[in-house]
Amino acid sequence: MRPIRVLMITSAWPTPGTPRTTHFIKRQADYLRAAGVDVDVFQFRGDQRPDRYVAAWVRAQWRLRTSRYDLVHAQFGQSGLLALPRRVPLVVTFRGSDVLGIVSDVDGRYTWKGRVVQWLSRLVARRAEAVIVVSDHMKQSLPSSVAAAVIPSGLDLELFRPLPRDEARRALNLRLDRRYVLFVGKPTQARKRGDLARRAVELLDRSCAAELITAWGVPHDHIPLYMNACDVLVCTSMQEGSPNVVKEALACDTPVVSVPVGDVPTRLAGIEGCELCTDDRPETIAAALERVLRRGRRIRGRETVANLDEALLTRQVIAIYRSVLAGRAGNGAAPADGPAPTRSRGVRWLKQRLYGDHRSRYQHLVTTTAQRSARILAFGAGRGAREFDLRGPGREVVGVDVDQDIRANPFIDLAVLYDGRRLPFPDASFDMCCAHSVIEHLPDPGGTFAEIARVLRPGGHLLFKTPNLWFYAMLISRLVPNRWHSRVLKFATGRDQRDVFPTVYGANTRPRLRRLLRAAGLREAELGVHVHGAGYLEFSLPTYVLGVLYERLVNASPLLEDLRGAIVGDFVRPAAAVPAATRQPAALAGSRP
Repeated sequence: MRPIRVLMITSAWPTPGTPRTTHFIKRQADYLRAAGVDVDVFQFRGDQRPDRYVAAWVRAQWRLRTSRYDLVHAQFGQSGLLALPRRVPLVVTFRGSDVLGIVSDVDGRYTWKGRVVQWLSRLVARRAEAVIVVSDHMKQSLPSSVAAAVIPSGLDLELFRPLPRDEARRALNLRLDRRYVLFVGKPTQARKRGDLARRAVELLDRSCAAELITAWGVPHDHIPLYMNACDVLVCTSMQEGSPNVVKEALACDTPVVSVPVGDVPTRLAGIEGCELCTDDRPETIAAALERVLRRGRRIRGRETVANLDEALLTRQVIAIYRSVLAGRAGNGAAPADGPAPTRSRGVRWLKQRLYGDHRSRYQHLVTTTAQRSARILAFGAGRGAREFDLRGPGREVVGVDVDQDIRANPFIDLAVLYDGRRLPFPDASFDMCCAHSVIEHLPDPGGTFAEIARVLRPGGHLLFKTPNLWFYAMLISRLVPNRWHSRVLKFATGRDQRDVFPTVYGANTRPRLRRLLRAAGLREAELGVHVHGAGYLEFSLPTYVLGVLYERLVNASPLLEDLRGAIVGDFVRPAAAVPAATRQPAALAGSRP
């Protein structure tokens, strides 16, 4: 198989002799290459200067015109501008200041240039086929229509590992009998607030003798020495996405004291010997540092960041690449409702003008219900999966499918294979189950619904979206033999033939769904039929216009509701016991959430 060819665009590439904290970009590129991806790096110096971006855009467009790439991966949102208008699919990783804002080093305030960068980054997010953020809280700064995957910056766990403290101190010519507090970053950068760290250590020194060590302008491979030589790392930043220095310190079993910033509260949760300050006053930070220093022991932090091994996260990034190239991703890491990205520039323009950042009813139900769910079952999360990225702090997403490719799904915490009959989970295991475009493939939907009801907790929700049997596309589909479906969908939507599964349509009308779900012991909260956009007619501008006219017609009157495209449902397991299933569902023929 030919390797994926990627043009990685970045203005933050680390160069020898220039102090930077963005070594994670080069590390990601190196690991992608080691995994077999053909990565070319297009680096430029932006420095918030429009003229440099224009010059870089000309060079990048020439590179894309004269070389053959499968996709572009932009590091930071503003770098994605160089790939517009798109010649190939665009993947963007947002890393912090691009969507959170730029802080001035003069007065410590957010700048107007930063607001422009935020606006441009949101524009790029809407144009990208897949969006990655390094921390869950960053999703709030993106347009609501953009579904972003959370993939933190990875760690080189071979480089960042525990070392004997005295050995590290001797290598750095530090005294063995002193207490050291480590600050990593440019001390004059307002966002990092090095002065706050200095004032906190000055207060600390009055009651607990300690010295502040600032690691800036040193080779990156020396940072593990500093982390092992010092007694504690202090993080005082006013804004971060997912600060790597905190995760690197944890990998070295070095205690961390931090203000609440970025995803640090999640990283430090439950780690004995680390402290998350309640505020950013120097007195509060000093008191926390003193408690950690008087404790005088290393922590067990490495085990908490084992899942951040760059090799593991690289597989998730490659899975997103493959998803995009297979036509499975739409505007974000998990595509919105509808077929693959449109191929007509006119259709893309008209679609944006007509619908903008529309959020589908199914997406609204799933994302809002997920916020109050601790454990989520993504039913049918294997090949062709179209589910949203629902992962987050304190939330586990378990994917289940009959398809081996579920193991490559980057948007689930745990992948489980099952036999298509009995779900391999105890009763009352999940707060929520979501199924996108799965029900039409079930040979025995009633038995499957009974199994889902069994594993839902009382009050748990089953949310689903499935094609409406009376929608024109489904009527045509029933007339076309299953063996031809892949060819038809390849033409109409660009969908990879491997992502097309046999359809049964055993429960694809509202009366049939209502009857089977009630028989499974579930209570109806919502069951509606919706259509948005032209659906399967997006392959050309004339057919797209016809599709829009059809949508406007069937949405004009409730009498035409049953001619709309998709059935969206929300059914709840009541507090009373669910009747035990008297039969096992037939094996799942194929699934695609």
